[in-house]
Amino acid sequence: MKLFVQASIVLCLFGFFLPVHEIDVEDDIIRNTGRDILFCDDWYFIDEDLVEGEDISLAMDHWESISLPHDFMITHEFTEQAEAESGYLLGGVGWYRKHFKVDESLNDKHFFIRFEGVYMNASIFINGNYIGFHPNGYNAFTVDLTDFIVADGTSDNVLAVRVETITPNSRWYSGAGIYRDVYLSVLDSVYINEEETIITSPMIEKKDASLNVKYSLSSDQKEDSVTVIGQLLNQEGNLMEEVFSNVSLSNKDKVDASLTFQNHPVHLWSTEDPYLYFIRLRIEGENGILDEKEYTYGYRYYHFDKDTGLSFNGKPMKLQGVCLHHDQGALGSALYETSLRRQLTIMKDMGVNAIRVSHNPSSRLLRELCNEIGFLVIDEAFDTWALPKNHNFNDYSSHFLEVISEENKILYAEVGKTYREYDLKAMVRHGRNDPCIIMWSIGNEILGNIGGDTSAYPYYAEELTNWVLEEDDTRPVTIGDNISMKQNPTAILMNEPIVKSGGIIGFNYASGMNYDVMHANYPDWILYGSETSSSYASRGYYGSFGIHYPTCEIGSYWYDAVEWGSTMDEAWENVVTRDFVAGEFIWTGFDYLGEPEPWNGLTPGRVSGNEYLPRSSYFGVVDTAGFEKDAYYYYQSQWNPNVHTLHLLPIWDESVVRDENGNIRIHVYTDADSIELFLNGISQGRQRFDDEIVTEEGYHLKTQNGSHYLTWSIPYEEGTITAKAYDENGNEIKDTIGRKVLSSFGEANNYKIETNQFISAGKRNLDYVEVTIIDREGNVVENSDAAFTFKLNGQGKLLGTDNGNQRDLTSFQSSTRNAYNGKVLAILQGSDSIGRMKLTVKALNKQKEVFIYTVPDLSEKYKDFYSLIK
Repeated sequence: MKLFVQASIVLCLFGFFLPVHEIDVEDDIIRNTGRDILFCDDWYFIDEDLVEGEDISLAMDHWESISLPHDFMITHEFTEQAEAESGYLLGGVGWYRKHFKVDESLNDKHFFIRFEGVYMNASIFINGNYIGFHPNGYNAFTVDLTDFIVADGTSDNVLAVRVETITPNSRWYSGAGIYRDVYLSVLDSVYINEEETIITSPMIEKKDASLNVKYSLSSDQKEDSVTVIGQLLNQEGNLMEEVFSNVSLSNKDKVDASLTFQNHPVHLWSTEDPYLYFIRLRIEGENGILDEKEYTYGYRYYHFDKDTGLSFNGKPMKLQGVCLHHDQGALGSALYETSLRRQLTIMKDMGVNAIRVSHNPSSRLLRELCNEIGFLVIDEAFDTWALPKNHNFNDYSSHFLEVISEENKILYAEVGKTYREYDLKAMVRHGRNDPCIIMWSIGNEILGNIGGDTSAYPYYAEELTNWVLEEDDTRPVTIGDNISMKQNPTAILMNEPIVKSGGIIGFNYASGMNYDVMHANYPDWILYGSETSSSYASRGYYGSFGIHYPTCEIGSYWYDAVEWGSTMDEAWENVVTRDFVAGEFIWTGFDYLGEPEPWNGLTPGRVSGNEYLPRSSYFGVVDTAGFEKDAYYYYQSQWNPNVHTLHLLPIWDESVVRDENGNIRIHVYTDADSIELFLNGISQGRQRFDDEIVTEEGYHLKTQNGSHYLTWSIPYEEGTITAKAYDENGNEIKDTIGRKVLSSFGEANNYKIETNQFISAGKRNLDYVEVTIIDREGNVVENSDAAFTFKLNGQGKLLGTDNGNQRDLTSFQSSTRNAYNGKVLAILQGSDSIGRMKLTVKALNKQKEVFIYTVPDLSEKYKDFYSLIK
C-alpha cells in the first residue's frame, strides 16, 4: 500500500539506521561460472545506422551510456510523418555495444548470451564476428559466444547489436531496441540445455501425483559420466524428495535423460491460490558441481468442454480475461518488473483471472509473475502470417516464409528451417513448464486487413498446429478468429486442424447470436471470446455520453464501442449466460500506445480533422498512467467476489452532460443487493437488482430492467452525493471499494502525493508517484489540468511522466506535464546506491519535497522495520 506524504515530512532518523554507501560491485572482469548473470548495465547506444557498428576499434565519443531495458523509439518526437496506428512515433536503426573482459581461468568454459526481447531484426556480433540474425521482436533467443570469446583478463570483448525497426511495421506501438533483459551464462564442461527440459505430472486429477522431468545435457566429452541430482521443493523451500541418476557421456556431445519423483500429496496451483513447487537439477562431475538449474512448477488440471466450457481443478470456471499489449505507457516497451507487477496487480484487484498476450509471444517476466500472482495465460505467436496487415510491409510477414541461412548461429535456428517454425516452437519451449499457460495461439485475425492469395492459409494452420503439438501436447491450440462467424470458407478450413487436434476456437467480437449459431452449426467446436467488447472512454471525461469529436474525447459512461464490437455489459452477458462459452478476453485491460480508435489512421498524417493528434488507445479499463477508468469498477463488481464494489459516476459538477430530462445521470456499479442514494443527506430512493440469471453450471448475473448496474437521474444541486450499499438481508455493507461519494469541488488549490517511499536498490526498481489535485476543502478537483514540474535530486532518475490523456503529445521523458482530469504521474528509477532521493514537485504556486529511499531489501520481512523508521 502506498503512503500519502506531505511536504513537511522529513525522515531525519533514517540516516541513523541506514547510512549512505555504495553497494559492493565486482570489477568489470567476469571471473565465475554461473547461469543468468544479469547483463544490463554499462551498455552504449547510438540512434543511427553505421556502416561498421560492430568494429571493435570503433570510436564511441558520441554514443550514449545506458542501462537496459531500453526503448529508443519512445524517446523520439511525436510526428505526423508517422501514422496514428503506431502512436505517431517513428522507429529507425540503432546500434548497441557492450565491452567486457573475461578472466583467463574461464578459457575453457561455454558462454551464452540470452536476449529476452529485441525489437526487431536484430543482428548480433561478437568481437567483430557476425553470429546471427533474429527478426522476431518478441521471442527470447540465445546466442553461443564460446568460439569467439577472448579470456585473458585484459582484452575487451565487444558485443554489438544492430536493431532495425522500420515503421510501419505493426498495428500498434512496437517500441524499438533491446527492451527486455539480457543474461549471460558461463557454463562448465557439462551443462543442462535449459529450453529442452519438459516437466509433466500425469494422473494429476488424483490426490497423489508423480512428476516426470525430461532433460538434456550437453558435453564437451571431458567427463565420462555425471551424477544428476533432482530435488523437489515446496513453496516454503522444504525438500519433498531427492532422486539420483548416473548418466553416461562417453563419446557423446548431447544426452537425453529423465527422472521421476514418486507419488506424493500435492497442493494444487490455481488463480486463487497460486502455489508453486521448485524442481532443482544439479549436475556433479568428478571435481564437483558442474551445473545447476531450477524450474518453477505448479500442479493443476483443466478441461474444456463443448457444452460446459472450462473446468479448472475440477470446478467450473469462466475466463475473466483481458487482452494486453506489451507497452508500459510512458516507458514505451521497456520492461521493468516493477511496472509489470503494478499492471498485473491492478488487473488482479479488478477480478481478472486470465491474460491473452496480444498479439505476440510473452516475456519470461510476464510468465513468472503470472505463475506467482495467479493468472491463466494464452500465449500468442503471430498477428499475421505470409501477408502484411494494414499495409505494414515491414511487419513479421516479411519473414514468415523465409528460410534460415547457414550464417545464422542463433541457438535452435537450424539451417533450412523456416522462421515461422523456429519462432512458433521457441514460444512453446519457453513457456511449456509454466503453470499459467493454458493455450497456445497460432494467430490473431489472420485473414483480417490483408490483401493477396490466402489459399495456403489452411495448410499453414495445420502446419503450425502440428508444430505446437511436437513441442507440447498437454495444452490445446487456439486461434483468435473474427471471420468464420461470417461463414468464410477459408477461415472454417483454418479452424478444422485446430478442432481435430482437440483445440479451442476463439471468437473475436462475437454477438450472442453468433455464439448460438456457431455452436449449433459446429457442435464439436469448443468456444470462447478471445477478444470482446472494444468499448472505449477517456478517463474522467463526462462532457458527453459518447464520442466528442471536437476534443477527441469519449464519455466515461461506456455507452460507445467500435462498430464491430459491443459495450462491456453486452459482451459479458453474451458470455456469462452461455455455459458453452468458456469465457472472454476484453479489449483491453490497459490503454496502449497506438491505435487510437475512432481516430486511428493507417497512413502518415492527422486523422482527427482538428488540432488533436491522439497517440494512444481509448479501449483500456485503465489508462496508460495506471489510473482506473469507471469501467474498472463495473468489471470488479462482476468478477471479484473477494471485495464489495460501490462506485458512482460521473463527477458532481455543472459541466457534466445532462440527460433528456436535464438531469445528471448517475450510474452505480456494485455487487450489493441494493443501493440507497443521498443528495445533501436527502434520500433519492433505494434501488435493487430485481432479477438474477442463473445457468446450469452455476454462473449468475444480477440485473435491473436488463441492466447490470443501477441508475438515477438527479437535478444538479451543489453539495454531495453519497451512497449506502445493503446485502440481501438489508444489512449495510461498509467495507466497499470505489468512489462512493461525489462532491462539488472548487478551484484547484493544492495536491496530494502518493508514493511507495522505499525502493530496493538497483536501477531496475521503480517508484510510481501519483499526484491528485484538490481544492481548499480537500475535495478532488476532477477536471483540473494544472501544470506540474518534477525535479529529482540524488542518484536516481526521473524516468517518465504521464497523465493518461490520449491527446497529450508532451514527451514522456519530460519533467513537466499537465494533469488530466485531476491526476498526473511521475515514474522514478532507483539507483545502485543506498540512500535517499529528493523529489521536488511544483504546481499551483506550491512546492513540495518528497524523500524516496533506496534500501538494501524491500522484502516482506523488512517492511515493518521501514514503516517503523518512517
